[in-house]
Amino acid sequence: MSALVSIIIPCFNSESTIRRAIESCLSQTHLQIEVIVVDDASIDNSRKIVRQICEREDRVKFFDLPKNMGVSYARNFGLRVASGDFISTLDSDDFYEVQKIEYELKALMSGEFVAAFSGVKKIDLAGTHIENKSFPRVIFRKDIIYRRWVPRDFLIKRELLIAHSLMFDENISIFEDWDWKLRLASHGPMINSGVTGTHYVQHEEGLSSISGIKIIFGLMNVFLRNCTRSEYLGFAAVLYNSISVSYTHLTLPTKRIV
Repeated sequence: MSALVSIIIPCFNSESTIRRAIESCLSQTHLQIEVIVVDDASIDNSRKIVRQICEREDRVKFFDLPKNMGVSYARNFGLRVASGDFISTLDSDDFYEVQKIEYELKALMSGEFVAAFSGVKKIDLAGTHIENKSFPRVIFRKDIIYRRWVPRDFLIKRELLIAHSLMFDENISIFEDWDWKLRLASHGPMINSGVTGTHYVQHEEGLSSISGIKIIFGLMNVFLRNCTRSEYLGFAAVLYNSISVSYTHLTLPTKRIV
Protein backbone atom coordinates (compact mmCIF):
# COMPACT_ATOMS: atom_id res chain seq x y z
CA MET A 1 0.00 0.00 0.00
CA SER A 2 1.50 3.34 -1.07
CA ALA A 3 -0.46 5.63 1.27
CA LEU A 4 1.53 8.29 3.11
CA VAL A 5 1.51 7.95 6.90
CA SER A 6 2.30 10.95 9.11
CA ILE A 7 3.76 10.11 12.52
CA ILE A 8 3.61 12.96 15.04
CA ILE A 9 6.22 13.09 17.81
CA PRO A 10 5.82 15.81 20.47
CA CYS A 11 9.20 16.47 22.06
CA PHE A 12 10.28 18.15 25.27
CA ASN A 13 13.78 17.74 26.74
CA SER A 14 14.19 14.30 25.16
CA GLU A 15 17.84 14.41 24.09
CA SER A 16 18.52 10.87 25.31
CA THR A 17 15.63 9.23 23.42
CA ILE A 18 14.44 11.38 20.51
CA ARG A 19 16.91 9.92 18.01
CA ARG A 20 15.75 6.38 18.80
CA ALA A 21 12.09 7.40 18.44
CA ILE A 22 12.66 9.01 15.03
CA GLU A 23 14.83 6.16 13.72
CA SER A 24 12.15 3.63 14.67
CA CYS A 25 9.73 5.52 12.43
CA LEU A 26 12.17 5.76 9.55
CA SER A 27 12.89 2.02 9.81
CA GLN A 28 9.28 1.00 9.17
CA THR A 29 8.63 -1.71 6.58
CA HIS A 30 6.01 0.67 5.19
CA LEU A 31 8.27 3.16 3.45
CA GLN A 32 5.87 6.03 2.76
CA ILE A 33 6.47 7.79 6.07
CA GLU A 34 6.42 11.43 7.13
CA VAL A 35 7.81 12.08 10.62
CA ILE A 36 6.65 15.34 12.20
CA VAL A 37 8.61 16.37 15.29
CA VAL A 38 7.10 19.24 17.28
CA ASP A 39 9.51 20.52 19.92
CA ASP A 40 7.78 22.18 22.85
CA ALA A 41 10.56 24.66 23.72
CA SER A 42 13.16 22.15 24.93
CA ILE A 43 16.15 23.53 26.84
CA ASP A 44 18.44 20.52 26.27
CA ASN A 45 19.99 19.25 23.01
CA SER A 46 16.78 17.79 21.57
CA ARG A 47 16.41 20.43 18.86
CA LYS A 48 20.03 20.08 17.76
CA ILE A 49 19.65 16.31 17.42
CA VAL A 50 16.46 16.59 15.36
CA ARG A 51 18.02 19.20 13.05
CA GLN A 52 20.98 16.89 12.45
CA ILE A 53 18.61 14.11 11.40
CA CYS A 54 16.70 16.49 9.11
CA GLU A 55 19.92 17.30 7.26
CA ARG A 56 20.20 13.73 6.00
CA GLU A 57 16.58 12.61 5.98
CA ASP A 58 13.92 14.55 4.09
CA ARG A 59 11.12 12.43 5.54
CA VAL A 60 11.56 14.23 8.86
CA LYS A 61 9.91 17.63 9.35
CA PHE A 62 10.83 19.72 12.37
CA PHE A 63 8.73 22.42 14.03
CA ASP A 64 10.19 24.43 16.91
CA LEU A 65 7.58 26.08 19.15
CA PRO A 66 8.70 29.47 20.55
CA LYS A 67 7.41 28.68 24.05
CA ASN A 68 6.21 25.69 26.04
CA MET A 69 2.56 25.02 25.23
CA GLY A 70 1.99 21.48 26.54
CA VAL A 71 1.81 18.08 24.93
CA SER A 72 -1.77 18.41 23.65
CA TYR A 73 -0.95 21.65 21.84
CA ALA A 74 2.15 20.03 20.32
CA ARG A 75 0.15 17.03 19.10
CA ASN A 76 -2.55 19.27 17.64
CA PHE A 77 0.09 21.35 15.87
CA GLY A 78 1.39 18.17 14.30
CA LEU A 79 -2.10 17.09 13.28
CA ARG A 80 -2.66 20.43 11.53
CA VAL A 81 0.53 20.34 9.47
CA ALA A 82 0.42 16.61 8.62
CA SER A 83 -0.07 15.77 4.97
CA GLY A 84 -0.43 11.98 5.22
CA ASP A 85 -3.51 9.97 4.34
CA PHE A 86 -3.16 8.31 7.74
CA ILE A 87 -1.99 9.62 11.12
CA SER A 88 -0.23 8.03 14.07
CA THR A 89 1.55 9.42 17.12
CA LEU A 90 4.58 8.49 19.20
CA ASP A 91 5.95 9.84 22.46
CA SER A 92 9.57 10.95 22.25
CA ASP A 93 10.81 8.41 24.79
CA ASP A 94 9.09 5.42 23.14
CA PHE A 95 9.82 3.61 19.89
CA TYR A 96 8.09 1.46 17.27
CA GLU A 97 8.64 -2.09 16.12
CA VAL A 98 9.55 -2.03 12.42
CA GLN A 99 6.31 -3.64 11.23
CA LYS A 100 3.85 -1.53 13.24
CA ILE A 101 2.56 0.77 10.51
CA GLU A 102 2.42 -1.96 7.84
CA TYR A 103 0.24 -4.26 9.93
CA GLU A 104 -1.98 -1.50 11.24
CA LEU A 105 -2.66 -0.28 7.71
CA LYS A 106 -3.71 -3.78 6.66
CA ALA A 107 -5.94 -4.13 9.70
CA LEU A 108 -7.55 -0.72 9.31
CA MET A 109 -8.42 -1.38 5.66
CA SER A 110 -9.87 -4.82 6.40
CA GLY A 111 -13.26 -3.49 7.52
CA GLU A 112 -15.30 -0.60 8.84
CA PHE A 113 -12.96 0.51 11.63
CA VAL A 114 -12.05 4.00 12.81
CA ALA A 115 -8.56 3.06 13.99
CA ALA A 116 -6.02 0.24 14.17
CA PHE A 117 -3.68 -0.39 17.10
CA SER A 118 -1.11 -2.95 18.25
CA GLY A 119 0.17 -4.61 21.40
CA VAL A 120 2.89 -2.95 23.46
CA LYS A 121 6.00 -3.93 25.36
CA LYS A 122 6.77 -2.07 28.56
CA ILE A 123 10.46 -1.48 29.32
CA ASP A 124 12.31 0.46 32.00
CA LEU A 125 14.69 3.38 31.46
CA ALA A 126 17.59 0.95 30.97
CA GLY A 127 15.72 -0.92 28.23
CA THR A 128 14.98 -3.99 30.36
CA HIS A 129 11.77 -5.77 29.42
CA ILE A 130 9.01 -5.52 32.04
CA GLU A 131 5.94 -7.03 30.44
CA ASN A 132 3.95 -7.42 27.24
CA LYS A 133 0.51 -5.86 27.02
CA SER A 134 -2.01 -7.39 24.65
CA PHE A 135 -5.55 -6.31 23.80
CA PRO A 136 -8.74 -7.87 22.33
CA ARG A 137 -9.04 -8.18 18.57
CA VAL A 138 -11.80 -5.56 18.28
CA ILE A 139 -12.50 -2.81 20.81
CA PHE A 140 -15.71 -0.85 21.11
CA ARG A 141 -16.54 2.40 22.83
CA LYS A 142 -17.83 0.63 25.96
CA ASP A 143 -14.43 -1.03 26.41
CA ILE A 144 -12.72 2.35 26.42
CA ILE A 145 -15.31 3.81 28.80
CA TYR A 146 -14.86 1.17 31.48
CA ARG A 147 -11.33 -0.11 30.92
CA ARG A 148 -9.57 2.64 28.95
CA TRP A 149 -8.16 -0.01 26.60
CA VAL A 150 -6.19 0.92 23.47
CA PRO A 151 -2.72 2.52 23.31
CA ARG A 152 -2.76 6.15 22.20
CA ASP A 153 -0.43 5.65 19.24
CA PHE A 154 -3.02 4.01 16.99
CA LEU A 155 -3.42 4.57 13.24
CA ILE A 156 -6.34 6.63 11.96
CA LYS A 157 -7.49 8.09 8.67
CA ARG A 158 -6.70 11.79 8.42
CA GLU A 159 -10.04 12.49 6.72
CA LEU A 160 -11.87 11.16 9.78
CA LEU A 161 -9.92 13.49 12.07
CA ILE A 162 -10.77 16.45 9.86
CA ALA A 163 -14.43 15.54 9.35
CA HIS A 164 -15.11 15.29 13.08
CA SER A 165 -12.57 17.85 14.38
CA LEU A 166 -10.90 15.19 16.51
CA MET A 167 -8.16 17.20 18.16
CA PHE A 168 -6.71 16.83 21.65
CA ASP A 169 -8.44 19.08 24.18
CA GLU A 170 -5.76 21.52 25.33
CA ASN A 171 -7.78 22.44 28.42
CA ILE A 172 -7.48 18.97 29.94
CA SER A 173 -4.33 18.46 32.00
CA ILE A 174 -4.65 14.72 32.74
CA PHE A 175 -6.48 11.89 30.95
CA GLU A 176 -6.52 13.97 27.76
CA ASP A 177 -5.67 10.84 25.77
CA TRP A 178 -8.65 8.98 27.26
CA ASP A 179 -10.90 11.89 26.28
CA TRP A 180 -9.53 11.76 22.71
CA LYS A 181 -10.04 8.00 22.43
CA LEU A 182 -13.61 8.22 23.73
CA ARG A 183 -14.53 10.86 21.16
CA LEU A 184 -12.95 8.80 18.39
CA ALA A 185 -14.63 5.57 19.50
CA SER A 186 -18.05 7.22 19.25
CA HIS A 187 -17.63 6.90 15.46
CA GLY A 188 -16.95 3.17 15.34
CA PRO A 189 -14.87 0.20 16.59
CA MET A 190 -11.07 -0.16 16.58
CA ILE A 191 -9.12 -3.21 15.44
CA ASN A 192 -5.97 -4.86 16.77
CA SER A 193 -3.25 -5.50 14.18
CA GLY A 194 -2.21 -8.69 15.95
CA VAL A 195 1.45 -7.72 16.40
CA THR A 196 3.49 -5.81 18.95
CA GLY A 197 3.75 -2.21 17.83
CA THR A 198 5.37 0.03 20.42
CA HIS A 199 7.89 -0.13 23.24
CA TYR A 200 6.62 2.01 26.11
CA VAL A 201 9.14 3.34 28.61
CA GLN A 202 7.88 3.02 32.17
CA HIS A 203 9.04 5.78 34.49
CA GLU A 204 9.15 5.78 38.28
CA GLU A 205 7.02 8.90 38.46
CA GLY A 206 3.53 9.08 37.02
CA LEU A 207 0.01 9.24 38.38
CA SER A 208 1.48 8.48 41.81
CA SER A 209 2.86 12.04 41.82
CA ILE A 210 -0.62 13.49 41.29
CA SER A 211 -2.99 13.93 44.21
CA GLY A 212 -5.91 11.54 44.53
CA ILE A 213 -8.35 14.46 44.40
CA LYS A 214 -6.91 15.66 41.09
CA ILE A 215 -7.15 12.14 39.66
CA ILE A 216 -10.79 11.85 40.76
CA PHE A 217 -11.76 15.21 39.26
CA GLY A 218 -9.74 14.49 36.13
CA LEU A 219 -11.60 11.23 35.59
CA MET A 220 -14.96 12.85 36.37
CA ASN A 221 -14.31 15.63 33.91
CA VAL A 222 -13.60 13.27 31.02
CA PHE A 223 -16.37 10.86 31.99
CA LEU A 224 -19.09 13.50 32.25
CA ARG A 225 -18.03 15.13 28.98
CA ASN A 226 -18.30 11.91 27.01
CA CYS A 227 -20.76 9.57 28.68
CA THR A 228 -24.53 9.32 28.94
CA ARG A 229 -26.52 9.00 32.16
CA SER A 230 -26.97 5.28 31.57
CA GLU A 231 -23.19 4.91 31.57
CA TYR A 232 -22.53 6.82 34.81
CA LEU A 233 -22.55 3.65 36.92
CA GLY A 234 -19.34 2.68 35.19
CA PHE A 235 -17.52 5.62 36.72
CA ALA A 236 -16.97 3.82 40.04
CA ALA A 237 -15.24 0.95 38.26
CA VAL A 238 -13.06 3.33 36.25
CA LEU A 239 -12.15 5.30 39.36
CA TYR A 240 -11.29 2.21 41.40
CA ASN A 241 -9.15 0.77 38.61
CA SER A 242 -7.24 4.02 38.02
CA ILE A 243 -6.47 4.73 41.68
CA SER A 244 -5.63 1.12 42.56
CA VAL A 245 -3.27 0.84 39.60
CA SER A 246 -1.68 4.19 40.41
CA TYR A 247 -1.04 3.59 44.10
CA THR A 248 -0.31 -0.12 44.52
CA HIS A 249 2.89 -0.36 42.44
CA LEU A 250 6.40 0.63 43.35
CA THR A 251 7.14 1.82 39.82
CA LEU A 252 4.41 3.43 37.79
CA PRO A 253 4.01 4.35 34.12
CA THR A 254 3.66 7.98 33.10
CA LYS A 255 1.54 6.75 30.18
CA ARG A 256 -1.86 5.25 30.85
CA ILE A 257 -1.79 2.29 28.48
CA VAL A 258 -5.14 0.90 29.60
